[in-house]
Amino acid sequence: MSADLEEVAAGACARVRRDVLATTRLTDDIVPRLTPEGIEYVVTRLGVPIGSRGVALRDEDRISPSAGAITVLLADLIQHYYVIDELWEAWPKCPAHEHPLEAAVVKNEAVWRCPADGSAWAPIGELGSLRSGRSGERG
Repeated sequence: MSADLEEVAAGACARVRRDVLATTRLTDDIVPRLTPEGIEYVVTRLGVPIGSRGVALRDEDRISPSAGAITVLLADLIQHYYVIDELWEAWPKCPAHEHPLEAAVVKNEAVWRCPADGSAWAPIGELGSLRSGRSGERG
């Protein structure tokens, strides 16, 4: 796989990890790993791998990776198979409801949005601004 995909995946994991650090008690490292089928994230605690989950990529994503699409794929995996499993609660919690936000590409940007009404609450990597009272754009 291309160096471009490695760079996009590393940036995506860094953005999601910023959100995890800003909004939870979790402090584990989250790094991407390219596989023959696609991409996965690996969670390490004190340098020891404790979990991973991957997703197969379409041929076009391998050749010309979209930063937004790769960020959303990794954010979704990390959200459902790491953070929610560790916390046993909705994450990130929708500010307007009790359910978790979902990762989505909106206007070519990877964001956390409400699955009920479609409101985009924060770009992925900027959930800390919501927590500190600087809310993202809705709608």
